[in-house]
Amino acid sequence: MFSLGQCIVEETREEVMQTLILDYLEDQMPEERILAKLQKLYHLTAEKAKEYYDRFAEEG
Repeated sequence: MFSLGQCIVEETREEVMQTLILDYLEDQMPEERILAKLQKLYHLTAEKAKEYYDRFAEEG
């Protein structure tokens, strides 16, 4: 079970990822490079980075 603090940290992390993805897209960075940065910065698998990319790129 997640504590309130863990939920806030996860929500903040996702907000920062969304901001980064949208900023990179605005700068016309290629998808592959964005995915690589997400993997490196957030220690994500390729699949998880793609999930976040698809989710936030679509919302933006």
